[in-house]
Amino acid sequence: MAKRSTSNPRSRLTTPCIVEYLGQNITGKGTMTDLSCEGMNILGPHTTHTGMRIALQLSAPDSALLIQIPCAYVRWTTSHEFGVKFGPMEPTVTAQLRDLLAAIQRSATT
Repeated sequence: MAKRSTSNPRSRLTTPCIVEYLGQNITGKGTMTDLSCEGMNILGPHTTHTGMRIALQLSAPDSALLIQIPCAYVRWTTSHEFGVKFGPMEPTVTAQLRDLLAAIQRSATT
């Protein structure tokens, strides 16, 4: 089993972020529960399967900012939660995710 990189900051969220996801034959809305610059965990009512490609739109807490992630791949699933790894992104989207992750980490320490 591969070890997770310790250089990739992750944050468990205490404030919910709403995530809309769209894939082949699936449209859903869930709650992001964990975030890194490489992926996220989503709690949602719709069934996904490993390998599925989806697009994501997430609403940052306390912000009107919508972050559009055009390509993510489902890496694992449980009954109501799944993890995704982000596909290639524009540098502006990567910067938005880094800013959101930094804001979440700051709010967790205050």
